This record gives sequence, structure tokens and C-alpha cells, in this order.
Amino acid sequence: MVTKEQWAKVAESLAHPFGGGADFRIDGHDVKLRVVKKAKGLTYGIVAYIDGFVKGENLNAESAIGAKFYRAQTICVYTPKERARWVKDWGKREAAKIIKKGTILRHNCFFPSAESARKTWAKTCSSIELVRVGFEQPQAAEDSK
Repeated sequence: MVTKEQWAKVAESLAHPFGGGADFRIDGHDVKLRVVKKAKGLTYGIVAYIDGFVKGENLNAESAIGAKFYRAQTICVYTPKERARWVKDWGKREAAKIIKKGTILRHNCFFPSAESARKTWAKTCSSIELVRVGFEQPQAAEDSK
């Protein structure tokens, strides 16, 4: 398991786009966290690559890998204006039934912070090993010298 000090190093590495990222070995999969997406303002999002890729099939609600490594996200296809009008016209119960039918579950490969990734993986994964943080060499390469 990853210690609190190691998670602090990971968070520091992922705090800016030139930190080098972090590599993990989680339940038999190689998971790489990299800062790649600019979010609101001057903040950046962190993307998780599973075995070197972000596959579209893992973003679906039915995907076991997506459910294990990515954040669950619900998206409503109706606008807030439409939802408010339905509540006014039909009442809360009927509007809730319609809104539930228009809500989609998907998995999001972007994390707002390293802490968010840690919490997600703590819920779903049994073994988390830190392989590399920042630009340091992996442990196996140092042992072979």
C-alpha cells in the first residue's frame, strides 16, 4: 500500500503540468497519472491511463475496468430550465421520473486532484503500489545497477 508521505509526493508531482506524473501498479494493471488537461482558470486536470491507454470502451457504464479505475459521473440530458418547467407543470414526483430516464452513468478518466484518485481507488482496488513519482527512475531499474 502507498503511505501518506508517498501520496504527498504524488500530489506535489501532479500539482503542475511539468511534474512528471506518477506510475502505479494496481490490481495487476499499470496505471499512469499525468497532468494534461487544462480545467477552469489556471487549474489542470489529471488523466489516468490504464495499461498505457484511455479506451472509449472503458468509459461506458458496463465496463468493469472503468468502474474500478475511473470516477463515476452522471449526466442529465435535459437542461436545468427544462427540469424546472417540468417540476412546475407536473410536480416533483412526475418530473423526477422523467429526469431519471434522461440520466446517463459513465466513467470519467479525468481526476481534479491526486486526492480524488486516491479516494476512488481506495474504494475499489485491493492492492496499490507506487512505482514512480515525478522524473525518478523506477525501482527495478535502480536495483539492476
